[in-house]
Amino acid sequence: MGGGKSSKLTNFRLDFLELVKLGSSSAVSPEAVLGNPSPVMIAASVLTVVQSLLASTTTPVGEDESGLFWAFAPAGLGRAYMARRAGTRAADVEQAVRWYSEALDFLFARPFRNTADDRLIGESDRVRALLAIAYDERVLGSRQGDIGRILVHTDTVDLFDEADTELRATTLMLRGKACRDRGDAEGLGALDQSIALSFFQDALHQLEGREETKLWADVHLEIGRTLLRTAAGSDERPWTDAAEHFRKALDRYAGLGRDLEVATVHEQLGHHHARRHREAGWPGPPGRRAPGRLPARPRRRGARARRRRRSARRSRPGAT
Repeated sequence: MGGGKSSKLTNFRLDFLELVKLGSSSAVSPEAVLGNPSPVMIAASVLTVVQSLLASTTTPVGEDESGLFWAFAPAGLGRAYMARRAGTRAADVEQAVRWYSEALDFLFARPFRNTADDRLIGESDRVRALLAIAYDERVLGSRQGDIGRILVHTDTVDLFDEADTELRATTLMLRGKACRDRGDAEGLGALDQSIALSFFQDALHQLEGREETKLWADVHLEIGRTLLRTAAGSDERPWTDAAEHFRKALDRYAGLGRDLEVATVHEQLGHHHARRHREAGWPGPPGRRAPGRLPARPRRRGARARRRRRSARRSRPGAT
């Protein structure tokens, strides 16, 4: 309580679900991770707070509640590893995958007995979405295998709370990326690009009124990448639409000061201009020379004229 004071809670019924939700989400959100602390320390602080509150209550905590807590604790560790910026990113993502998977094992193993357990189902969907985000950032292992796992964990995810709006949009974006990038053997060929675009449009619909967020720019970047894949020949529509989405993403990233993402969009615009010039005969943006063409060498009229006069003098009769 501060200042050496303490308080004993009596006749107090602890809402354990809400407490654990608080401990596993807001306490380890990126905004709360200051100075890049260790994920283990973050999780330990959450456990300490919960343990202290449990010790202060007179309401006994049953087996279901204690088992439920150990399902949420690994999810908190997964969030902490994904939020950390000081360590090796690839190793942190692997740890997040491990702890999210362990949390799901606990949640799926726990029998549901009453209607109050509907909140547990919702939390399992959140953990599945977070696990899909970790798989999308994973750089170790097979990319096609991770794409399959993303599609599994984002399938039939029900996230209808207002607080889950961006997470819901993220799952739609991840499904779109997975459909676009999966191989021909696992997917539907050219149809996958149209399916991906439909998921991206659904994600933008979820983000109406949130155009200032980085996620909004991320979706436009992925739409531009997908349209660039489908663009070919002299059909102007895919080329112009891709460029428009790239510029929307570029403006938003620049406004947020996201230098790495700004560089990524410039790279995509470079690919766009080079391919459009090569495949569609596009001369390039106004005021710019076509890619691959060197500027013309300036003509040196004075030197040429001097050579002509010198040659003419030599050809005169009697010239030595």
